[in-house]
Amino acid sequence: MSGGAEYRNFLLEIASHGYVISADGPVAQNRQSLVTDLRASVDWAVKGGAAKYGNVDVDNIFTAGHSCGGLSAMSTAYNDPRVKRIMLFNIAIFQDERRYLLEKINVPVAWFVGGPNDMGYPNAQKDYKLLPAGVPAYKASLDTGHGGTYGATNGGKFGKAVVAYLQWQFRKDDKSKQILLDAKAAGSLVSDKWAVEYKNWS
Repeated sequence: MSGGAEYRNFLLEIASHGYVISADGPVAQNRQSLVTDLRASVDWAVKGGAAKYGNVDVDNIFTAGHSCGGLSAMSTAYNDPRVKRIMLFNIAIFQDERRYLLEKINVPVAWFVGGPNDMGYPNAQKDYKLLPAGVPAYKASLDTGHGGTYGATNGGKFGKAVVAYLQWQFRKDDKSKQILLDAKAAGSLVSDKWAVEYKNWS
């Protein structure tokens, strides 16, 4: 849904680390999110709308979304070269006959899913395997079901994982990288009971 209020704790945690987030639609609105909403957000940032929040790096834009919003994030990214990363929460392509769309992805993509009881889990497994050769990918699964931990304090374990991913990707933070990739690192996602897979990272 396009109203971002139910994700407030999660989004505020990410923003507190210096990331500008555009949550589509009015706060109280409860309609289905659309690809056009995300495209409008990218346009808003690039055309200077985000500048009032400080020195915003519009050369490093990511799209992200939970459930059906993740499909909008994917669609926006593979049609817009301004998007440099994709993050998908509890979602992947549903229809096998539409997995050809994965061939359009040429930027790093990360899935954060909720284990076998999450309807997004089996399709994330498929999409991860079918990405074009060489595309960097990260997949982490925590047994929460489809709802994740977005409403928990600071977004819970999903908040911690996503902040680490962003710090690694956009700020080249080595400690965050180790949290994501090294099961033995202090505070690793694996130590938080995430199941992790990744490929094509140097």
